[in-house]
Amino acid sequence: MKRKNKIKYVIMAGAVSAVVLSACSHGQTADITAAEQSAAEETQTTEPLTVSASEAAAAGGEAEEGGEHTLDGSRIIAGQSFDVTWKNWGDVRFVSYAPPAGRVHDDAAFYLTKNDEILYEFPQAWDEGCVPWTFESVDMVSFRDIDGNGNEDVIAILSYITGAGPQAAVPFPTTRIFMGDGTKFVIDTELSEAVDEAHANENISTIMDFIKNRTSPVKGEGADKTAEAGTGAKTDSASPESGAGEDKMYEITGIREKDARAFLKKFVGHVKAGEKAEASRMIAFPRKVILPDQEVTVESPEAFLTYYDEIFTEDFKERLSQFMDEDSIWWNYRGVAVGNGEIWLNESDGALWIVTLNSAEDRTVLYPGETGIQAG
Repeated sequence: MKRKNKIKYVIMAGAVSAVVLSACSHGQTADITAAEQSAAEETQTTEPLTVSASEAAAAGGEAEEGGEHTLDGSRIIAGQSFDVTWKNWGDVRFVSYAPPAGRVHDDAAFYLTKNDEILYEFPQAWDEGCVPWTFESVDMVSFRDIDGNGNEDVIAILSYITGAGPQAAVPFPTTRIFMGDGTKFVIDTELSEAVDEAHANENISTIMDFIKNRTSPVKGEGADKTAEAGTGAKTDSASPESGAGEDKMYEITGIREKDARAFLKKFVGHVKAGEKAEASRMIAFPRKVILPDQEVTVESPEAFLTYYDEIFTEDFKERLSQFMDEDSIWWNYRGVAVGNGEIWLNESDGALWIVTLNSAEDRTVLYPGETGIQAG
């Protein structure tokens, strides 16, 4: 697998394996710098994390027959490993794991562990975890809901050196974006490459800015076609004049920017004014409502009113108002979003609808299909 230049690279999504350690023959965020990582590594544990083959099979991954698999504590990158609480995963530890010393073409790996047992191994970016350069460091890791599906996604910036040429020992960054659906993660190859090609991988903020402002000819995949209730605003996105090229939001999402802004202004206006019924009628139904003590599918705006106040908390309403005042509206090929993905907007049958609300980690409204699968 050849690299054309220092920024562009091709990710080959490997099989998702729960515990097999490959070798080269093989609204919660944590942004940590390489310097902070180095200081933290001095105090990391050297005790291994262990999982048996039977436990690995129960976790849905692959395991070598009859073996017991461990993570070497000396290879755990403590400065880029974090205790997190994720929906569907619960309280787990995200582990950044360095390749063994002397294996210059082995890659770093990422795991989810619980009680010293490996629950999940993230897919490798390269065939057999074998990279064409030498791994240098995991510089930053961040947990975001990039696609607005209510589940955590992972952004990682890793540095490598080529080992050849005039800049043989100069580290260069690459981006790895894992999209989560609540049960597994897949590498978004196209988005990761786009970030690197744009040289937007300086830090997590530059990556998020790139994603928010990205121009892509691809319309959002999996667009929600389930909105049958409510009174979504009609759009003229299907008119020939809409595709003239001056409307970047339209080029990416198929939604005209002036329509999206007017719709969101109206929706947040209803929320601020306490007009619950009016706001509810702008949400696509049916929808799954997730609260700290229950999870229920709601079929209509009228039924949603029972749960309205638990989603639209005072904190959530204040954040929405602030985001609108700051004009914090952005879009990508998955839809239109506000703030950090607190609201996601999409189009169905010529009308605009609110398809996702992320009030808090344990208070969301999303598509009621399979876990984590939804529009946006």
